[in-house]
Amino acid sequence: MAAAADVAVMTPAGGSSWAEVAVTNINQAPWTLVTHQKQKKSAEMSAPAMRRGMKRVDSESNVQTVSRQLTAFVSRIAKETSSDDLCDFMKQVGMKDVECIKLTPKDGKVFKSAAFRVSCSDASRDLFYDENVWPDGCLVRDWYFKSRMPASPDVNNPSHGGT
Repeated sequence: MAAAADVAVMTPAGGSSWAEVAVTNINQAPWTLVTHQKQKKSAEMSAPAMRRGMKRVDSESNVQTVSRQLTAFVSRIAKETSSDDLCDFMKQVGMKDVECIKLTPKDGKVFKSAAFRVSCSDASRDLFYDENVWPDGCLVRDWYFKSRMPASPDVNNPSHGGT
């Protein structure tokens, strides 16, 4: 290493400080302001909007749809309530094609109440989303489904929607 005496101290010409030289150079140089501008998403770039078909198809057509099941997570139900108890309750209210599955806690956890996966026909939509139909104090939210499809489907694999 060089000794402190061997290091030459450089000062700008004219005896001014480096900060003064920098400010002078900044003020004299032509500058262009550079900013980041978000690109607007074009129709091709954004995710396609979900559309629901509205055309009525007669029963003799080769193209038929499958009715959607409404599914909810229902919690804060008494522990001793069975799937059949809740299912009977929902049928008495007037819901169609009701299915109730009592959920079991994971990892040995213990809760003071029970939770269920409840589903019914889309024809019962109005009843399903009516808070006056459900038992007082229970919590109801839409069931969260995780996608099991790969991020980019393999077009050579027909099970993933390819040709």
